[in-house]
Amino acid sequence: MITHGETDQRKLFVLDTNVCLHDAGCIRKFEENDLALPITVLEELDNIKKRRWWHPLLSTPISKVTG
Repeated sequence: MITHGETDQRKLFVLDTNVCLHDAGCIRKFEENDLALPITVLEELDNIKKRRWWHPLLSTPISKVTG
């Protein structure tokens, strides 16, 4: 709850597919902020993984987070 004189410093970050491909651990780096992964990004990452030309570092971290 925000009381008089306080401001909410949380920010909302919306990740793009390219960010996830560049740094597969990026999801863990937003600590006290809100993070959004659009369904389009999840579908693109899934398609990349299915095509077998995905970045080797992508499969484990993203898969563990997205379930």
